Amino acid sequence: MTSRKNKISRADFLRIGAAAAGAFAAMPLLSSCDAMQRCRRDNRSCFKGVQMGAITHSFRDMPSASAAETLLYILGSGVGSVELMGGVAESYAVRTPVPHPKPYGQRPNGPIPPHALRQDEMRKLRQTDTPADYGAYTRLAELYRRAGVDIHIIKYSPTADMSDEQLDHIFAACRAIGAMGVTTELSEETAQRVAPFAEKYGLQLIFHNHFQAAHRHWRGYDTYLKYSPNIMINFDAGHYFGSTGNNPCDVIREYHDRIVSIHVKDKTSPRHGNRNKPWGEGETPLPQLFDLLASNAGRKGWPVHCDIELEYRIPEGSSPVEEVARCLGYARNCIMG
Repeated sequence: MTSRKNKISRADFLRIGAAAAGAFAAMPLLSSCDAMQRCRRDNRSCFKGVQMGAITHSFRDMPSASAAETLLYILGSGVGSVELMGGVAESYAVRTPVPHPKPYGQRPNGPIPPHALRQDEMRKLRQTDTPADYGAYTRLAELYRRAGVDIHIIKYSPTADMSDEQLDHIFAACRAIGAMGVTTELSEETAQRVAPFAEKYGLQLIFHNHFQAAHRHWRGYDTYLKYSPNIMINFDAGHYFGSTGNNPCDVIREYHDRIVSIHVKDKTSPRHGNRNKPWGEGETPLPQLFDLLASNAGRKGWPVHCDIELEYRIPEGSSPVEEVARCLGYARNCIMG
């Protein structure tokens, strides 16, 4: 599949923009003091206490990754909560062009490498005598909140070999945005190196899984969680099921007090190739997952954030914005009955 960037017509883009503008106009303007509470209490994509959102990686095939246009995609899809890619935040705060990631369609069904700002790009941005304007990150968060969108996590992908300066910047930017923490890939070295920075800023270092649980050397989440109470889990239920064939609900029950968000996608089991599918066409037990979360919504220590991660092939005539909206509709039907 070729990139959809060059296939989205002007008419399509205007249609998506018009839908987003309508959603924006319908949202009340929130003051900074009550924005976060209102987003989580009255959010248009919160169903029976389960907060449905999306990781903005889902919009990677759209023409632009700027913060403003990403907000249009979010509003057009109907979600009110996001895990924001670090590159989107940086492009707004430092006004530096951010390379768009290679479209998923050009690497069918393979593991997705981290594509928040690469380490060399972060280094170039921060090797300057000009101090970071962290007020810009706060303004970005306010822009999103006034549109009814809560940025609950930033995908900055900190790693063990980053400098103190880089790690300080990542967590300072996260704090200025008002997110709960930053996501990155599972790594014991990263857990040891980066957890002290999460503790320093009173934030969370949140680990995301791909196919590790299917590896024979997998030693479980406790391998990483033991290094700090500030280390949490961004559980990718789809990757877990697709690689192991095991029910992701079992992991949620066991680690619910350390899971702060769940990536949701529909996949086939390993027996059928671990393939990404449109929601409802795969084998991931999504209705059971949503029922588990809705049944425990409001209970202390249970996650409420579910983020749509769009990874199946976009049908001809559709767009990532419309497909995220379809996923949201599927989740709503599962939760609301």
